[in-house]
Amino acid sequence: MKTSLAKRSRTFASTRSRFKLGPVAAGCAVMLMTGTGAFAQEASLGAVTVTGIRAAIESAISAKKGSDNIVEAISAEDLGKLPDASIAESIARLPGVTAQRNRATGKASDVSLRGMSGDFTGAVLNGREVATSGDGRGASFDQFPSELLGGVLVYKTPDAALMGQGLAGTIDLQSAKPLNYKERTIAANYSKSRSGVGTGFGEGSATKKSLSYVDQFADRTVGLALGYVEMKDAGAQSATTNNWGGGTIDREWPAGSGTMVSLPRGMGGDILQTDQQRKGYMGVLQFKPNAKLEQKLDYFYSKGSTLQKVTGMEGNVGLNNVNGEL
Repeated sequence: MKTSLAKRSRTFASTRSRFKLGPVAAGCAVMLMTGTGAFAQEASLGAVTVTGIRAAIESAISAKKGSDNIVEAISAEDLGKLPDASIAESIARLPGVTAQRNRATGKASDVSLRGMSGDFTGAVLNGREVATSGDGRGASFDQFPSELLGGVLVYKTPDAALMGQGLAGTIDLQSAKPLNYKERTIAANYSKSRSGVGTGFGEGSATKKSLSYVDQFADRTVGLALGYVEMKDAGAQSATTNNWGGGTIDREWPAGSGTMVSLPRGMGGDILQTDQQRKGYMGVLQFKPNAKLEQKLDYFYSKGSTLQKVTGMEGNVGLNNVNGEL
């Protein structure tokens, strides 16, 4: 039994000698531990700044959380960077909001809330009611270039502070606030697009350019924002056919053939092309000397024109009178 214990003691001593920590290994271990501690300390310092589209999403979520009403929000990623060419297309991305496109231009124009007509939707710009030149009460949102707007709030419940509310809801368009920017900001955009490619008719082309400027003065108590947008769109050509003359009539044609056919009184074919131009100007002067007082003077101007050109021919097909005689 003693011999066995002695053997075990010698074996343990031999194993301990194999794993003896030398000076070089000890120094490497100390350096590794020191480096790890310094890296952890460096990573814990500083602040994380969120920018870009993620910041825009966080801003929209904050607007929904901070509101006493049921609202949907869109916030620009940066100056002149709302995601669509027309503000109507941007609004249509929100839940419960749909946009109808203009048949002549193909662009989103009217906006409806919760399935109701656009006539039941109120529209305000910086809290003021928006006038419309259409036949109904619904505003034409294609007159507001997205480059000149900083965000949109869609109210799905009534709010006593809003003017011009609609039964379905109210859309509040908001221009950029210069004091919300940390420094002077200048944004320029230019885009060019083609339409009607591969249709067999004349292709269309569109150009759009914008310039925006934001600055702060007097120790960030006065802010100024200016913007300009110009759009020219020569639409692609499209073909249409139509019948006219009060429908069709069954007659023997050609005469004496014994064959009865259904003939229209007349028909025609047209080539359509729609040209559109628009210019927009925006100016905002903001004064905020302290957290309790804020005054803002804003100006918005938009002017556009739409020209539809129709080229075609039409005529009767052999029925010359009301009796359908050839």
